[in-house]
Amino acid sequence: MLRRIHVPDRGASFTEYAAVLLLVAAILIGVSTTGLHTRVAGTISYALDCVAGKADNCGGPRVTDQAGKPSPGSDPETGSTPSAPTTSGDPPTQYFDVDNDGPRRSYECGAWQRVCDWGQGAASEANDIVVDTWDGIQGTACLVHICNNEEFRGTWGGVRDSFVTTVTDPWGAAQDAYESWADGPIEDHNNAYDDRSTARTVVLGAASIFGLGLTRFLPTKPKSGTGQTHLNGTRTAANNGNLRAAERHADRAEEAAQDSERAAEANPDDYDLQEQAEQDRRAADDAAALIPVARARELLISTPNGRRINRELNELGVEIEFVDDAGGADGFYRSSDNTIRINSEFADTPWPAVVIAHEAHHATNHSSLPTVHEASREEFTTAWLRDEAEAQAAGYAFADELRAQGRRIPETPQESMYVSLYEEALERSRDDGLSNEQARARAEEEAVDGMAEYIGDAPVPGGGTYRDQFEESWDLARGD
Repeated sequence: MLRRIHVPDRGASFTEYAAVLLLVAAILIGVSTTGLHTRVAGTISYALDCVAGKADNCGGPRVTDQAGKPSPGSDPETGSTPSAPTTSGDPPTQYFDVDNDGPRRSYECGAWQRVCDWGQGAASEANDIVVDTWDGIQGTACLVHICNNEEFRGTWGGVRDSFVTTVTDPWGAAQDAYESWADGPIEDHNNAYDDRSTARTVVLGAASIFGLGLTRFLPTKPKSGTGQTHLNGTRTAANNGNLRAAERHADRAEEAAQDSERAAEANPDDYDLQEQAEQDRRAADDAAALIPVARARELLISTPNGRRINRELNELGVEIEFVDDAGGADGFYRSSDNTIRINSEFADTPWPAVVIAHEAHHATNHSSLPTVHEASREEFTTAWLRDEAEAQAAGYAFADELRAQGRRIPETPQESMYVSLYEEALERSRDDGLSNEQARARAEEEAVDGMAEYIGDAPVPGGGTYRDQFEESWDLARGD
């Protein structure tokens, strides 16, 4: 067998360090070029599900989900469109603090973008490894009470929960361990930062060879109450489209709430226990409400375009929630609280992912639209109608990507009309001698223009048309 020759008292030479750096660089370029990093997360997680019997067709083609249907809306023949935003004045300027656990924005480097992304990914993973190593050292020290009483109990509680999970759900524990270890590469991949994910994967692999990446398996001190800890985990997993992890965190949040409620019931005079039980119950309910969001975003990140949309939503801090009353629409975006709301009628279907693709356009394009004080009545109405048409087209494009995966997404009458407009414009553009790329770009522009014209006269939930609603908003704000 091969053995490494080791000279105990000799340090590594510059040549050896340079060789290691060149090797890492070669691996980095090779992994990025082959797209290996984009398959690692899905392959391992799917394999674990196959062994556990939680995935279908592990020995053959995957079974695709059955899609939902568009909500009926005000016209059962055409289906509803997401409701137009109402405004009595200028759309307010919004400033949002993005969660620190969200993906870091990429540096803008022009022609050197890939190099910048590799560097940022490598630096981010190295920083995370240092932070996680320090957290693991502190957590391990806390096991011998080098911390306060609450942290001591919480750290041992985490060790207990991990042990119980390992015994009762070993495959779930294995997935937890993998996702905790590869959290950075997975997050960047699910948010369409592929080069950053590549660099993170290489740095994490190299660090783990020397034991540093493995420090993520050490216990850590809890940063908040048990229920809140699992709620945070559910939210992070949902934002990254990791349904399995979101469900596990939500289940643990519910277990924590029940434990707190039993303790509070046994000690009715203990105010702290009563308060903790209330907090844990709220956390568990909030975590449960995030599961449909995680399900929709898991489907969203199944395509490259969907991962780009997911990244934009996370960077802007856009929240997603399901509501019982969506005003007769499938969903809508409200800029005042930066939230996409989706009709809960479709929570168990793939349709919410299409709604997210639609509403994400509104969320990302909202700040570029003219306000009532910047544009005339006609200019304001035309711009907002076109924004709605572009959002419709974005939803149709994503629905088509899901169909390419074999998912059964019904084509609405409005989508059929858009496709007809596009195909007619594409044929005209090709007859004019344009290249395929130019023809497709012009066809898309013309199809969106046609949809904007149609949407202007389309009914909206609550009565009237889109054009009526935008014009009324302008009139109310200007007082003309």
